Amino acid sequence: KLQKGAVTLTIGEMVEAMMQGSDNSAANACIDLAGMDRVNGLIRELGLRDTHLRRKMMDVAAAARGDENVATPLELSRLLALIEQGKAADPESCRRMIALMKGVHNPFMRPGLPERVEIAAKPGDLDGVKCESAIVFLKGRPFVLTVMSTYLGGKLNPVSRAAGIVYDYFSRIAGSNEWG
Repeated sequence: KLQKGAVTLTIGEMVEAMMQGSDNSAANACIDLAGMDRVNGLIRELGLRDTHLRRKMMDVAAAARGDENVATPLELSRLLALIEQGKAADPESCRRMIALMKGVHNPFMRPGLPERVEIAAKPGDLDGVKCESAIVFLKGRPFVLTVMSTYLGGKLNPVSRAAGIVYDYFSRIAGSNEWG
């Protein structure tokens, strides 16, 4: 039963809500705690030059001014590769990030992948936009994939189809040898 009044969450609970439930209020609280400059500094330290946090989530006025958060599929894939390699932070923190992403509710890629294949994903969406970055734990050939789409009509979501196409390719490679 929901009750009125303030809610107290730990930082871990806010990060979990931000990652697993795409909770924008939790994301904004985490931005406030870390500081936007520190977040952007870490992004630079990791070598991501075209990724910028310019505003909090759902800040309509900032978006109207053109202060959009931006990233590229290549850079988000690099970030997930660094997390998977234990290089985006200390190895234990990277393992915790992957565990959080494995618990994401309804990742967009899931319908395009066999159920037995584990994924660690972070989706994002707005009207007409569907995006997701994920580590796909294909036996013998794990891979990172980021799909970003925009100007979508209706309920169209190309992320799962793209994931299926890429999975099919890497599963063939995983099952081949040096001669094909």
